[in-house]
Amino acid sequence: MNGINNVHTNILRTYAANASATHQAELKEKIRQVVGQVFFGTLLKQMRSEMDLSNPLNAGRAGQTFASQLDQFLLERLGKSKQFAPAEKIAQSWTGIK
Repeated sequence: MNGINNVHTNILRTYAANASATHQAELKEKIRQVVGQVFFGTLLKQMRSEMDLSNPLNAGRAGQTFASQLDQFLLERLGKSKQFAPAEKIAQSWTGIK
């Protein structure tokens, strides 16, 4: 299993090293988006499932309807942020780009 991960990481690093600066930036942004969705998407989904729906402060049916859209918007913004340290570190690790 470890050998497989090394092969994929090496392919990604090779691609990143040969890519233009624009493609490198796009690659890092996509990695940040994936990491944000995996970490925080799971966290937000769990948080929403644990909320007490009978509580009047939860915005009722409208809040439930638009909660997933709000979560998606937040995850997209988080993915574009260069201040999201875990995603930035993972992107650097996978691509070798600083």
